[in-house]
Amino acid sequence: MKPTDEDYARSEAINRPHRSNGYDDAEAPGEAHHVVFTPLVECVVWASDITFGSHPPPKQVIQKLGAMAQVVSLIAGSQVGKSTAATYLACMKAGGLPVLGLQTAEGSVIYVAAESPGNIISRIAGVKMHHGLDYIPLAVVPKPLDLFRQSLETAYAIRQLAADMEARGMPPVNLIVIDTLSASRGEARENDNGDFGIIRNTLKTLAVDLEALVVIVHHTLNGTDEARGAKSMFADLDGELLLTLAGGDLRALRVTKQRDLGSQGFTVHLRMVKLDTGLFDEFGEPVTVLVAEDTDEIPPAQPKSEVPKKMSDSARLVMDAFEQALAEHGVPLAVTTITPYGGRGVEKERVRERFYFLNHVDDASEEAARDKEKRRNTFDNGWKWLTAKRAIQSSGVYFRLGPGFGSRVRV
Repeated sequence: MKPTDEDYARSEAINRPHRSNGYDDAEAPGEAHHVVFTPLVECVVWASDITFGSHPPPKQVIQKLGAMAQVVSLIAGSQVGKSTAATYLACMKAGGLPVLGLQTAEGSVIYVAAESPGNIISRIAGVKMHHGLDYIPLAVVPKPLDLFRQSLETAYAIRQLAADMEARGMPPVNLIVIDTLSASRGEARENDNGDFGIIRNTLKTLAVDLEALVVIVHHTLNGTDEARGAKSMFADLDGELLLTLAGGDLRALRVTKQRDLGSQGFTVHLRMVKLDTGLFDEFGEPVTVLVAEDTDEIPPAQPKSEVPKKMSDSARLVMDAFEQALAEHGVPLAVTTITPYGGRGVEKERVRERFYFLNHVDDASEEAARDKEKRRNTFDNGWKWLTAKRAIQSSGVYFRLGPGFGSRVRV
């Protein structure tokens, strides 16, 4: 069912492009975001009416991991098991069953299998077999949906599917999984903050309108625990779940950001199991599928090295300058969803000044000029390496040490 003329008319104000990003107005994709159509006085909250409990946090869809009206990313490296974990969470939640020791809210699930739909369907069949699930209110969309240029049509189609599921007697949809973001972004430029903002606003509108949790399955930047693509992603989303290897068939799922639930840092573990489906392929080989299950086994803690073994020479030089600048010019940082209590930060220019002081060149010769250029490149490369590895993380205009590097600071 296509959007009506009234839908397009209403969307004109909602989706009107309002940024300059190299597109002409005629071809610029719309930005799906809520527009206030009523006077603000009708929706403000007066301080005299605010008490503890007067405005409770959103209801949790999966305990500690995500809530209604939130957009949360589930990120991991290649071959770690993003889709395996996502299908497990989705199926158990659709069945109203605890998952990973966490409670779930009753509600239906829409799973957009934008990347390798046959693989996703097989994994869902595997979860049902392995965990003894029969009927679960879950619908798989076996194709990519364009969240960028066709954001209005995509949002409308998902709303219509949610309504159709409810008309069939299923509970209201309260979980939508997009697997993966890369396969659902259409022509959006992966590293462009503005393009990602359009996708984020489309999903946020859906989350709010349907009172659902939207989970985006996405890749990490190669060799890091940071989401690939737009740098604004971590700040823009309501939460982030990081799936990592934990030894053998174990995986760790850690809440690296959660805006409303206070569960940042919470970690659970799951086990990957190869399931024999009882089927055979065209060559007579048994067909297996990877599924996830809860586990009580806690992997041994891995000792954290003060400096990564493969830290580049330029990164080591910049880290030394950062430590000294932080010790001399560091300031206390305000506690936020991404900045822990007791954090200290320093401006990048202070680090650059300290780096140049430690690697000073005062000769005016041509060779010295080349050395100065090399020094600038060394700083830029080292800084890029450290921020990519999240050894140095931003907090507004200040930068702080990432987890596992605090012992290196001399204050």
